[in-house]
Amino acid sequence: MSNSIRFSVDADQDAEILLNTPMTKYNTSIVLTPEDKRAGVKILCKEPYAQELYNLYANYSGGNLPVSSKDLTVGQICEVVAKQVDFEAKQIIAQDEATLTSIYIPFREFSQEPALLIHGEADREFKVVIYKNDNGEFLGSERRCSAIAHREDLEEFQKTDQWFYIKVNSLVKGGYLCTYKSGVKCFLPGSHAAANVIRDFNDYLNKDIPVMIENYDASNDLFIVSYKKYIKHTLPERIHELSFSEKYVGELTNKPYDFGMFIEFQNYFTGLLHKTEFADYAKETANYKSGDKIEFYIKDIVIKKGEPRIILTTSPELINPEKATWQQLKIQAEGKEHEFEFDKEDFTVNVLISNSHETFKIDVSHLKGRTKIPNSGLLRINKVDAIRNNIKFDFLQD
Repeated sequence: MSNSIRFSVDADQDAEILLNTPMTKYNTSIVLTPEDKRAGVKILCKEPYAQELYNLYANYSGGNLPVSSKDLTVGQICEVVAKQVDFEAKQIIAQDEATLTSIYIPFREFSQEPALLIHGEADREFKVVIYKNDNGEFLGSERRCSAIAHREDLEEFQKTDQWFYIKVNSLVKGGYLCTYKSGVKCFLPGSHAAANVIRDFNDYLNKDIPVMIENYDASNDLFIVSYKKYIKHTLPERIHELSFSEKYVGELTNKPYDFGMFIEFQNYFTGLLHKTEFADYAKETANYKSGDKIEFYIKDIVIKKGEPRIILTTSPELINPEKATWQQLKIQAEGKEHEFEFDKEDFTVNVLISNSHETFKIDVSHLKGRTKIPNSGLLRINKVDAIRNNIKFDFLQD
């Protein structure tokens, strides 16, 4: 705060001395009453205004002064700590951690229930953005600040190809209007909202959907998001959720093609049921239509050009036998510790499956010359990849 003195220019000789002091200036920001104006009252400062002092210090330090500006400015981001909840005035009284300035936050500008602050159920430390109300008062908004932070999230997600959840709010021409954390508007095109075909657009309203950013529409200030892009990005990892021993139920995505039918299941995966799965494909599928329910098993999963392809069958006897064996091993051994013995002749370890009399071999020739393998002991099977037919494990030390 600046040291100000209220006086009349004709008051006395001391005032004249002050007026001629080099560090003295008038404070013209204070509104005088009509009486004071008629009397020639001036507000005299004996020192430069505090903000000007700050600027002088900042310039002297080369811009590295570790203190924030004294004055609040519109758009300024402040880290604050809540000190008091005033239910009568419907506002939170917080303190800027850098300058200890009090900042008032209306309840409507706080995204949580203010009463939670009293009982320690909400974080008392948060960020606000400064705005000016209709009366010219500087206030803080945690809600608006969150929207800024959420927008920064999306900008980062776009750079890093990271997926996130959006909430579907309403139907518009061509798709859906959505929001990310109730702060940033997004547009989800109808053609990108499902794994395949949407049969009822109303089914998606008020749902949380994982998506990735497809583009940004600057003219409408909208992030264009896609559920299909999320599927393509996450499928190589999520494909391992599928089992070669489980029966699934899915929906026909379209009418049968000449070569077979595509079936969607779990609103995520899509597999091909080839026509060779039927004794008389044309006759047996003549009445099939989009949306029909079909039971099936995972026959095989192959990786082509880095992308998984899911092949289906209606008969469990036709499941790829090698994949079925690895699936059984996954069920029995993954995430568990097992006894083993090292066979130096063919460089394999013979593993005895815990709580079972079954054994299997792991080729460890890739470890030759790289690590010392114990003659026997315990190992932990971390992951069994039934698709690529390999195992990740660790030898356990005594």
